[in-house]
Amino acid sequence: MKKEYSWAVTSFNRALEVNKKSIVALLGRGDLYLAKGEEIAALADFDAVLKLDKRNYQGYMGIGKARFQQANFKLAIENFKNARALNKQDPYLYQYLMLSYASLSDVKEVKKAYERFQEIATENQRTAMAKDRRFVVALELAKRP
Repeated sequence: MKKEYSWAVTSFNRALEVNKKSIVALLGRGDLYLAKGEEIAALADFDAVLKLDKRNYQGYMGIGKARFQQANFKLAIENFKNARALNKQDPYLYQYLMLSYASLSDVKEVKKAYERFQEIATENQRTAMAKDRRFVVALELAKRP
């Protein structure tokens, strides 16, 4: 797996040597850094994307995910909200909002994010979330009376 990440990062680095403003390469490399747990490097790439395109949904999502992985839930939520302003139809956005709000024990916001997820998610996405252990606490909070 490490070889594949290394090869992919090298490929994105080469693409950026050709075009330093390649949003596709910056997003791809940022996602790889996130997968490797290198949040600071990922943040640099996603920030570079937003400097090139202030309305880039994936850039805000990437920063939100990096901040979430760093356990900086307030900044994660801020960036997920920025992403939501650009695209309200991504169910995964609401999953991240649920997890972030659950980490802050904000039951009201967990419920709102859960309800929106339920509205727009496919049956397969709902089933997958129900089976995913990461969502146990968030789902428990969302379903509270």
